[in-house]
Amino acid sequence: MRMLILGLDHAIQKIPGNFPNPRKDRYEGLVKQLVKNRTVEFIGEEAYPNWRTIAKRIAGSLNGVHWEAIEMSLEQRDALGITEDQNSRPSDNVRVLSDPIREAYMVWRAIMKAGAVQSSMILCGRLHTEELGERFRKAGHDVRTDDLLKYGWYRESK
Repeated sequence: MRMLILGLDHAIQKIPGNFPNPRKDRYEGLVKQLVKNRTVEFIGEEAYPNWRTIAKRIAGSLNGVHWEAIEMSLEQRDALGITEDQNSRPSDNVRVLSDPIREAYMVWRAIMKAGAVQSSMILCGRLHTEELGERFRKAGHDVRTDDLLKYGWYRESK
């Protein structure tokens, strides 16, 4: 499977409220462009199923594009005993010991939910981009990584 992994700041993922947000509009435009240019059939997003995300909305509006949340549930984290470690993260840019467990889950879930598609896109916090890329490559996928920070219009939330 051809795969693009796009690293981002989680604050940009959710659908904005009633106020215009030019940064989120640019993000939405980028995701639409990537889906079209890469003929994406599956979007796996580091998000919970109940989140209203921009990528989920895009997938829902396009024929032949399936969206799935690939984040591990809080109950699964509890069952694996990693909740405390995950909650101890001092900032979004700092890895903790249990991150590889979540990343292995995200890769497994994405592969299972993508099925036999030819092209997919994974949206995740930039902390996971390269690690997920390596895991997908080891599983035999053709992976390209990218980051919103490479786009001139994008500035990370503080």
